[in-house]
Amino acid sequence: QLGQALLNLLKNASEALEGAKEKHIVISLESGAETATLTIEDNGPGFPPDKIDTLTEPYVTTRAKGTGLGLAIVKRSVEEHKGTLALTNREEGGAKVVMVFPLA
Repeated sequence: QLGQALLNLLKNASEALEGAKEKHIVISLESGAETATLTIEDNGPGFPPDKIDTLTEPYVTTRAKGTGLGLAIVKRSVEEHKGTLALTNREEGGAKVVMVFPLA
């Protein structure tokens, strides 16, 4: 499930960069004493500020051909692994997705 969630997030980031001159997707993993944090950032247009709080709900989409299920499935997968999911916009532009998981 987490593999599919990661694939979905990378696909979203890639699609957000279509038509951009410079395309950057950065994936980072940090491990602390109690949690592991996986972050995916891109330099695309970012999330619409007026929809950012609802994008993980089923059938909410910003794309003409989107189903609105991708981020809802990602959220469910993360939560099933006792993690949290946060969507934000980067100050310098682009989207940032942070998944935090407890270490067993």
